[in-house]
Order: sequence, then structure tokens, then C-alpha cells
Amino acid sequence: MVALFFLAGALMYHTAHKTKMTHAKVKPSIEHLRVMGIGGSIAEGDGATNKYGYLQMTFDHFHDTYFNKAIYGANGTQLGTMYKADYPSWLRQINPQVVVISWGLLNDVVPDVSISQFNSYIQSEIQQALAKKAIVMIVTPPVTEFAYGSYGTKENEYDLEEVHYVESLEDTNVYVFDLFTQMKAYIQHHNLNIKALSYDEHHPNNQGYQVASNLLVNDISKVFR
Repeated sequence: MVALFFLAGALMYHTAHKTKMTHAKVKPSIEHLRVMGIGGSIAEGDGATNKYGYLQMTFDHFHDTYFNKAIYGANGTQLGTMYKADYPSWLRQINPQVVVISWGLLNDVVPDVSISQFNSYIQSEIQQALAKKAIVMIVTPPVTEFAYGSYGTKENEYDLEEVHYVESLEDTNVYVFDLFTQMKAYIQHHNLNIKALSYDEHHPNNQGYQVASNLLVNDISKVFR
């Protein structure tokens, strides 16, 4: 019943938000594809049963084969450290048709990674995926209790800067979905308690991931068939 409530709410939600989607002339299909996701622990699904998080939920909805390559504790600047040579290796081995890049921002905010450095690594990740002829989706993270804490303002700044940067690329094969801003507005609009959607301060629970997935499915469905 809870999942149905959130699904209905997400589908009916029309409050203005910052989600930006770069439209190609023809709506491409998003179903039955190989999709690879990278990111940190939230993208991995930490806090959800069997790590069945928002990205897995979303691409299961579209009947895609989803390869979860997120790494707990990683941030956008760590392809050469925690990811080592794994990212290009995954691109070769999986040959994904869609690459989803969804950093949780917490691991960049706390160590105070500069915005310019963050964006330069995002660009590198995008370019490597495009070189493999993949569509790229940049998805900002779901909202957690952390977003309302002492670093909340800074996380919002990173979110907006990331969206602005990806929009500025103006590449029709790159799509950006500002889930963070949209989910925060959704929570406020429906007067929800963030604690009820949280596993801990830094990760959603099953319900939180479901809300995020419902919103993301709705957005992706506007761009893809």
C-alpha cells in the first residue's frame, strides 16, 4: 500500500523543479537495454534490502539488464583510485548501451572537493562512455537526512553546479535528471518526514529509494519510450 501511494503521488506530481532533460529529435527506446551504473553507496543501494536501490528499481521497471558498479565510499574524483582501471574495463566488458553516473555528493562535500575538479572528472566519465557509443544519464542523488543537516546548503550547491555543467555540454546523447531537487520539493509538497524515508543519516531506506525511483521513472518516461 505504501509503495502504491508513493507511485501515485509521483505520477501526479507536477510541481516545478530543476530536472533538465536534453531532448533528441526522436524519442529513443529505453527498454531491454544493457545499463551500467556508477556512483557511491547511495547508487549502490546501501540501506535497501539486498541493495535493491533506486537505480535497480528504475531500470527493472524498463526491463533493462542493470549492472550495478557503484562502490561504497567512492566519489566522482576516484576513478583512478577506488575504481583504478575498472571503469574503462567495465565499459569494454559490459558494452553498455546506457551509462548512468549518479554520485551521492556526500563524499565530495565532506572533503571539500572543488567544483571544478568534480566537473572535470564528470566530463571524463561522460566522454569515456560516449566513446563506447553509450547514452549517458547524469542523475543527482536521492534526498537523505544529510541534506537537511550542516552540509545541506553545500550539497545543494554541488547539485546545482553539476546540473548546470552537464546542461552546458549541450550533447544530445547526455541527459541530466535532477532527482535531488525534485525529491526535496516532493517531500516538502507532501509534508513527508525525511526520517521515515531514511535508513540512516546518509542513506534512504526501501521507501526512500522507492520514492526516488518513482520520480526518476516518471522523468525518464518523458524522454524515452
